[in-house]
Amino acid sequence: MKKTIKIFGFVLACVALVACTNNFCSNQDRANIMEAYVTSSVNYEEQEMSQHERIIKELKNNGSVIPSEQYWEYMEDRIYDYAIKDGSVNSNYFGDQMLSSYTVETLKTAKGKNFANEEVNFVGSTYYAGIKYMGHSSAESTDLWETSWFNFDSWNSELKNSIFQGQTEFTIGETKYELTVDDLPSQGFLNSYKSQIDAALAQTTACITPTTGIYSGIQLQGKSWGDAFNYGIIEGLIVYPIAWLLHSFYSMFQMGAWGAILSILIVTIIVRLFLLLVTFRSTMSQTRMQEMQPELQKIQAKYPNANTNDYQKNQMAQEQMALYKKYKVNPFSFIFVMIIQFPIFIAVWGAMSNSAILKVDSLFEGADHFALSLNSLMNNEIFSGNVTAIILFILMSIMQVLSVKLPTMLNRRDAKKGPNLGKNPAQDQSQKQMNMVSNIMMIMIIVMGFTLPVGMAIYWFIAAIISLVPSLVIRAISKKKLESKGYAKYKAKK
Repeated sequence: MKKTIKIFGFVLACVALVACTNNFCSNQDRANIMEAYVTSSVNYEEQEMSQHERIIKELKNNGSVIPSEQYWEYMEDRIYDYAIKDGSVNSNYFGDQMLSSYTVETLKTAKGKNFANEEVNFVGSTYYAGIKYMGHSSAESTDLWETSWFNFDSWNSELKNSIFQGQTEFTIGETKYELTVDDLPSQGFLNSYKSQIDAALAQTTACITPTTGIYSGIQLQGKSWGDAFNYGIIEGLIVYPIAWLLHSFYSMFQMGAWGAILSILIVTIIVRLFLLLVTFRSTMSQTRMQEMQPELQKIQAKYPNANTNDYQKNQMAQEQMALYKKYKVNPFSFIFVMIIQFPIFIAVWGAMSNSAILKVDSLFEGADHFALSLNSLMNNEIFSGNVTAIILFILMSIMQVLSVKLPTMLNRRDAKKGPNLGKNPAQDQSQKQMNMVSNIMMIMIIVMGFTLPVGMAIYWFIAAIISLVPSLVIRAISKKKLESKGYAKYKAKK
């Protein structure tokens, strides 16, 4: 019972560690994602509108006190005013051209204007998004943006306090506003408005890219290996290198979504080969474990009551340890393999989830398939357009079952053909616990495959094949040795 509890504890710890993996999105990335979401189109109540308009209409229908159009115009002008005042400090967004040389009105018509010999549209730029959804939290800040909604909350609070103190006229640039309490939103509206945008932001985590660029319509900042270590040790040592490989192979192939699949295939092979090298001694230990099975079964047959008799249990343990020493086998090698494999699993999951390049193209009717789970695709009511994703999930599930169950089934079949040495309850209990670990991990992978990025289904499908093939080869080699040495001799004596 205690061992079973430990097994479940290990599985829960695995899940908890996976949940702790960072998503690599900088505050500038977050601002860009928020702006892209708010301005994206959606069909609501049979009308085409932006997400901003949809949220307002939805909250109005639910009885929230919504702000007036003048309120939104005022808040928009605050963005321009901020840019003009901040432009001399953060001119890197527009080269050497200082935004302070413009007025709110001229900046509103900035589309087509020449900033530092470049055609720049201020509205929708990364600078615009940063001002709108972030803000400086301190004068000593080294990062341009630090806190989500900082500027928005500050402006709203200033406006609200001024109106409550009796002020009704406000001027930004050459534009004058007359605002009263009736123009203000309720706090409940603001909380709901921001929470819906934050929820959309939380679902977008694919921000790892070595180069700055546009990915699925969103501009993301390039991240270096040094940046990755700022997110965590696993992120720096393993997640970023895997994501870098995915990005490099995808950029090399230039084959759209199929290029992404090919990139995942190659990276999976590299990762699994690395694991095979690291766990080579443990793998060989498992090979010798199969070779010593006849002798091990003979020892276990001598102590049929080891499960309840302490003397038999100790004697059997001593003889087994002597046998392990003779064959140079570590009976706990499979635990070492699991300890090594799990950080790699976290890293691959993090890389698949956060790789921006995997979002660029799609096999599934325009869905960002590699960064979305099969469950997400189905919930987005595009189930019929994601046949490929469903097939991948089914194939992955089948291969996971085969990789875990097939070697065991073949070993059981061979055991039935061999001599009947009787049952050993202690050994049966130990075998059941090992099978339980394998089954739990297999079920966990299949269930998580439904909720994690679709790219992980490809990884697990390929990984299962790579895992199954060496297992079958090792089994064949061990079986041949058994038949020519240990097993044949023992059977002859029988």
